[in-house]
Amino acid sequence: MLKGYKAESRLSYLIAIIFIIIIFATVITNFTSIIERNRERKYVSTSSEDLLSKKEKNISEEQVKDNMIKFYETNKGKYVKWTLKAYEVNEFFDTIKCPVNMETSNDINLFIKCKFEKSIKGKVKKGDIITVSGQITGYSEFAKSIELKYCRIENRD
Repeated sequence: MLKGYKAESRLSYLIAIIFIIIIFATVITNFTSIIERNRERKYVSTSSEDLLSKKEKNISEEQVKDNMIKFYETNKGKYVKWTLKAYEVNEFFDTIKCPVNMETSNDINLFIKCKFEKSIKGKVKKGDIITVSGQITGYSEFAKSIELKYCRIENRD
C-alpha cells in the first residue's frame, strides 16, 4: 500500500512539473512577442515594386520568382513600410493580401501578405489604399507572395 502511494505521489509531482514548464514556456513566448512588437522599427529603404524588374516592361513569371527569392534572401527579418492597395481582406485571421504593383496587378499576380498584430475588423476594406509596416518573414512560390508579420496600419489614404 505504501509503494503504490509513493508511485502516485511521484506521478503527481511529475504532472505538476510538466504543468509549470508549460506555463513558463507560454509566458516567455508571450513576453518575447511583446518585445518584438514594441521594438523601434528601422525600415529597409525599398519599394514593394522592387520585386518587379524596372528595366523590362514585359517580365516573365520566372523573372518575378527570381526577384522574389532574391528580395526575400536579402531582406528577411527586416522591416518594410509600403503603401499598398488591399486586394483581399480576411478579418478572421487579421490578414490582407495586396498586389505588388497597384497599376499592373492584373498582368503579374505577385502579392504582399500581411499578418497584423491587432484586429483589423472594420478598419480595412477591399480596395482601400493603406500604408503598412511589417517584418519580412517568408515567401511563397505557390501563392506568389512575400509574407510579413507584426504588421501595423501606419496610414490610410
